[in-house]
Amino acid sequence: MADRHSGILDSREVTSGPESTAKGGRPNIKQYLIIITDGESQDEVSQPAAAIRKHGVDIYAIGVLNANNTQLLEIAGQQDRVYFEDTFDALLFLNKIIIFEICNPKDSCKKTEVADIIFLVDASISISVSQFKIMQRFMEAVVNDSMVGQDYVRFGAVTYSTTPEEQFSLNAFSTKADVRKAIHDMKRTKGLTYTATALEYTHGRFDPAYGGRPNVNDIIILITDGVTSPPDRPKLDTVPQTLRNNGITIFAVGVGAAKKEELEKISGQPDRWFLVQDYNSLEGLHANITEVVCDQSQKAVQPDIVLSSKLVDYPGGDHPPATTQQPLI
Repeated sequence: MADRHSGILDSREVTSGPESTAKGGRPNIKQYLIIITDGESQDEVSQPAAAIRKHGVDIYAIGVLNANNTQLLEIAGQQDRVYFEDTFDALLFLNKIIIFEICNPKDSCKKTEVADIIFLVDASISISVSQFKIMQRFMEAVVNDSMVGQDYVRFGAVTYSTTPEEQFSLNAFSTKADVRKAIHDMKRTKGLTYTATALEYTHGRFDPAYGGRPNVNDIIILITDGVTSPPDRPKLDTVPQTLRNNGITIFAVGVGAAKKEELEKISGQPDRWFLVQDYNSLEGLHANITEVVCDQSQKAVQPDIVLSSKLVDYPGGDHPPATTQQPLI
């Protein structure tokens, strides 16, 4: 671990490398370096990072608050291993994403490999700014649990209230980084909760004109925190069934005031709907979703991990303001 007076990567530590057996590294075991920083390095990072990667070490760079995104990319070497969060509390959710990224595919954790997936997100007036942000983090976690690419998993997103609105289509982005950014940039709308109308609209977004592919499983992940508005409710008796008859799998995620009966009607199967008490509970649900979504997708030794965090001066001590701590592993 670098101290507060040095840069993020100390070239002296690269000489033996994190993979050194003298320091506990094991031969023939995949190795990772996870760097966490909240500021800009005072020395050059590109060369030391390249030297580490040359030894076969994958580097994940996590920036918080005032971290320099350009330096994070220089450290990690590729954009899909760079993460940036606004607060330290967000790291509690990010740890699950990082660990899924580096887990051995021969182990129990799996990735969704080939599918067209559209998030259908309730963005009505009942959703607060903070709640919408948690929904975005949930979507980002599902993306990170997937093999994103034009020939693998494609993602699209639709928000809805009284009227649905496409945020991005299935053929808009082909990398995890781009999809995550598009999710981060999504905006709330205001209106009522017309879920059936939104499902009907989303059906058309699997068309080839929007990036839908033949012979690939079509999946909708619906997220809502309320019941469908009365004028739209009768259509719930027919619209979800029409989608399912056309080969579209619907996963319904309900939060808070969402009704079990509606979620069941929308999903059509008991293992395809989820109901959690509040938005904080939603953050832990993505692993369950990934498992069942993975089962619907087509198919296309433990690592050594080094954590490196930069300490900075804070008023009254060496640590950031008090927050709940949780280890990455």
